[in-house]
Amino acid sequence: MLEMKYNSGKCRNLLCMAWLLLTGLGQAAYAATALFPDHAHVPIEVPADAKQPQLSLSLSKDTVDGFNLQLLIEHFVLGAPPPDLSQEDLMALALDEDSGMTIGHGHLYVNGQKHQRLYGSSVHLPSELFLGGVNQITVTLNNHGHRYWSLDGRQVLATLFIKPRADKFVIHRFDSFPVISAMQD
Repeated sequence: MLEMKYNSGKCRNLLCMAWLLLTGLGQAAYAATALFPDHAHVPIEVPADAKQPQLSLSLSKDTVDGFNLQLLIEHFVLGAPPPDLSQEDLMALALDEDSGMTIGHGHLYVNGQKHQRLYGSSVHLPSELFLGGVNQITVTLNNHGHRYWSLDGRQVLATLFIKPRADKFVIHRFDSFPVISAMQD
């Protein structure tokens, strides 16, 4: 019989994942917040009186290697979290006092795996991140407590599906709340 130690981090993570799957998606947000309050990727609703954040992505081949990803953002203040805030403050609703826009950073996912946080609007993606066929690049907008911003229950995100070796490498795009000027390209 397989012996598991409760204190094992790997065992705890597997048990948590199994519990989340068995209890259903309705409990997932609560469980993520309760078990991992410092990195709970759960929604936070953009206030009705705040400007609606918009996000689209632009991708170009890099002259040396891989791609350069540009975040096209409107009505969102993108940057690093202030160093002096508590975790509780980071998890809370944050609006820029001057502009009334939501504040936070982006999360970059390549083929479903979180690659990094984004504090600026440009990032280089080396070719080693991509597989030979179709690949997915997704960026989400998050508050500094890593909760993802949503509007009417829909996550603010943008996704590109690409074939890195094709001449026309972007084969499909999806923006939940697109930047209007980006749609005219």
